Amino acid sequence: MCSFSSISDRFWRAIGFNPVAQYDKPMPSLWILCSSAVSGFQVISSHSQHVSSSFVFNDVLFYVSFVYVSCNYIVRHDLWDSLSALHIVGPWLILGDFNSVMGAHETTGIIKRRSCEKFRAGVTLCDLVDLHSQGPFYTWHGFRWGQLVMSRLDRAFCNNNFLNLWHLVSSICLPRSY
Repeated sequence: MCSFSSISDRFWRAIGFNPVAQYDKPMPSLWILCSSAVSGFQVISSHSQHVSSSFVFNDVLFYVSFVYVSCNYIVRHDLWDSLSALHIVGPWLILGDFNSVMGAHETTGIIKRRSCEKFRAGVTLCDLVDLHSQGPFYTWHGFRWGQLVMSRLDRAFCNNNFLNLWHLVSSICLPRSY
């Protein structure tokens, strides 16, 4: 694993972002970088599947949870209990790789109904709205039993407090490059 300290300050200045948090457990790793326009950045929770933070932008306190959810169905269930336990009251954005789909329309592979139900239940538990996404619909592809499978695993959610401030917000999934 590579840590922030192993990368020169010159690199961070060149890209215009500051490293502010890193989930330093074994792979996968989450790195959180932010613009200098953000102040008061604080990690409020570091969990095996998310790093949640607060910061001030334009004099408003925001909350963001960056997720990289386990591929293991049983481990994945723990994410939603952990996020709901944060009791976020202000504007909240949750984004990343959820390793699950909300329904058959989000995959070309075999659907795991129970996994979809748990995912939707977690979104409901945290009172979140699925943000409109621009770019490729399927954000992951792989092969299962010799067949190409594509799924929408990467996405962004927010609460109504966030939408009240940023009512035209959407996420952009960048096309895969090699």
